[in-house]
Amino acid sequence: MRIGVPEYRRNSTTLKHEIIGLMRRIIPPLLIILLIVTCNESGWVILENKSDFEKNFDTPQGTVLCLEDAYRSKDIERIVSCKDFRLEAKYMLKYEMGSVGEDLMSDEEMIDLQAEVLALAFKGEMEVSIPNFDNVVKSEFPRMKVIDEQFIILEEVCTYDDGGQSKQLLIVGNGDSGWRVMFPKE
Repeated sequence: MRIGVPEYRRNSTTLKHEIIGLMRRIIPPLLIILLIVTCNESGWVILENKSDFEKNFDTPQGTVLCLEDAYRSKDIERIVSCKDFRLEAKYMLKYEMGSVGEDLMSDEEMIDLQAEVLALAFKGEMEVSIPNFDNVVKSEFPRMKVIDEQFIILEEVCTYDDGGQSKQLLIVGNGDSGWRVMFPKE
């Protein structure tokens, strides 16, 4: 120990890592993401961790990676398992249909019907053409915007084997079966 420097003083990086370690044991993954960020005036949250995510349905980023792996497998049932059409129907009713959709939010039959239509349309689309992610070598998630307690907009940047990049905004929702990719935001 150096004279004049109290033991409790650590460099900010070490302290930050200790706090993150403690938080990981206590706080669910999405809250960690929200706590280790910088938020700008437009509501977008800049994520410090852009690319270190497991492929699972525990985080918004992990579910996007699962969907991309499913696309690579060309297995339609695996692709469909990365979606939640009931959750997607709720999003569409709540945010894309105005007051008419809000009135229908309490109608479980309408939600089920909408989910069935979305599932059929998606499966039909996949039978015609599955997105090609074979050349994607890296996916990063630099920022997100929280819509409400269930839905976020997640920005993804894909890097291809030729060095090119693409950027897209994805609506991702958290339902009974974990996080699921809804659809690209246009």
